[in-house]
Amino acid sequence: MEITQLKEFLIIARVGTFSKAAQELYISQATLSKHIMALEKSVGNTLFDRTTRSIKLTATGNMLIPYAEKIVAHNDEFFSKLTPENDADTHKIVIFSIPVIAHYDISQSIAQFCRLHPDYSIKICEYEANEIPELLAVQQCDLAFHRFIDEDKAMESTIYYVDDLVAILPLDHPAAGQKSIHLSQLSEESFMFLDEKTMILPLCMKACQEAGFVPAINYLGHRSENIIEMVSNGMGISLMMKKQAEFSKNQFISMVKLDPPIHSTIYLVRLRNVKHKVAAQAFWNFVRNNQPVHNEI
Repeated sequence: MEITQLKEFLIIARVGTFSKAAQELYISQATLSKHIMALEKSVGNTLFDRTTRSIKLTATGNMLIPYAEKIVAHNDEFFSKLTPENDADTHKIVIFSIPVIAHYDISQSIAQFCRLHPDYSIKICEYEANEIPELLAVQQCDLAFHRFIDEDKAMESTIYYVDDLVAILPLDHPAAGQKSIHLSQLSEESFMFLDEKTMILPLCMKACQEAGFVPAINYLGHRSENIIEMVSNGMGISLMMKKQAEFSKNQFISMVKLDPPIHSTIYLVRLRNVKHKVAAQAFWNFVRNNQPVHNEI
């Protein structure tokens, strides 16, 4: 049983539906349902009667209400009395990142920040792009590096790196070595893409559709090095962010710029309208005050 689950339980009980509660919490309804199911497993009984259109508390749910309110109230009271002087957590930052830490020198940026602020400590964890918004929304981390494509009123972002989408071709491809290529020239090719979890696939599909074709896909995966290896062996072509392709250092592929160019941005993201830790605010300012890089070919 977790405090977050109890808070979510109380919000559902107050608003009367899972959908309204999910909107208030800025998480998906599916995630909220999973959290409540985990709470019900801990309690050993169901908390809501879901057989009707509007949910109702079960007898166990009604019994839990006053205890949940007390637990949450005591928890909030305890943390409200902590001050920066006696709360060591204000000097700790938890950062989540999509799996591009090495590609975009994120570890180097963190190391530089730590040298400037030796009193602060940072924990960093990798998650897939589709997981990070929900984890950030329930405050499992302070900040996140993310391809933040759709603006969300619950979150704000600052630019970390701007990268270009490039065509990844085997060396014997007719277009290999060209300075640039229009995507429509690749309409008859077989493509290998990073999958939905990475947030690159929607960008690639949209680019192809705007170029007038639906790509034939013969591979989807979440490891860029696997795709690059297959391209180098003539198994197809790919569209990938330049930084990711460069990191492979594979001499048997050609990276060709797209014309017109297609960009994707890595952002540092955080929740709006919450009190941020001293250290988290310092790291935010550190990233924001450094000029974003645009990776030109």
